[in-house]
Amino acid sequence: MPFATIGLSYVYQEELPWKRYQIACDASGWPKAIMLTQIVHTFGATQLKYYQAAAELDAKARGFDQHQGKHFQLLRDWEKLPAYQGARPTFEPSMLDSMPQPDSGLERASFSRFKCSARNSAILHLAVLIEQTNIQKVMTKLMRWYYTHYWDGRYTLQLAADEQETINPVIAEPG
Repeated sequence: MPFATIGLSYVYQEELPWKRYQIACDASGWPKAIMLTQIVHTFGATQLKYYQAAAELDAKARGFDQHQGKHFQLLRDWEKLPAYQGARPTFEPSMLDSMPQPDSGLERASFSRFKCSARNSAILHLAVLIEQTNIQKVMTKLMRWYYTHYWDGRYTLQLAADEQETINPVIAEPG
C-alpha cells in the first residue's frame, strides 16, 4: 500500500494557525486535505529519527521482535495494537510534548479524511499513542507547529510575490 487514508473528523480552530492554514490553501490552490498531507509529510520528515527510535521501543514493549512487518502494518492501518507486556515504555520527550494541548472549547473545523504515505501514517498513529490523546488534538498541534516554523520560509514570499506581481518580491524587514 503506497499511501494511507486517515480519518479526521475535525481540528480545533486555533486563531493564528487556522488563519494561516486558510491563507496557505487559498494562495497555493491546494485543497484542505492536500495541505494536511503537506503538514504531516513535513512532520514525518523532520521528526523521523525520534519516531524510528520510539517505534522500536513500542514494538518491543508490545512483544514484537522489532518494528517492522506486523507492528508497522498495525500502526499504518490504525489497527488496535496488542497491549504492552508490562509497563508502558518511557518515551523520550517528543517535539509535541513541549506544546500545550489545544483548547477543546474552540470551534471545530470539519474534515473527513486525508491521504499520506504509509510511513507517515504509522508515524502519526505512533504520535497519537505516545501523546496519549486523539488524532484531532495531534493534528491541531501539528498545524500550530507547522505554521509557526514554516510560515515565513514557505508562505510569506509566495504571498508577497502574488501581491507584488513578481517572482522576486521585496520583503520588508521586521521592526
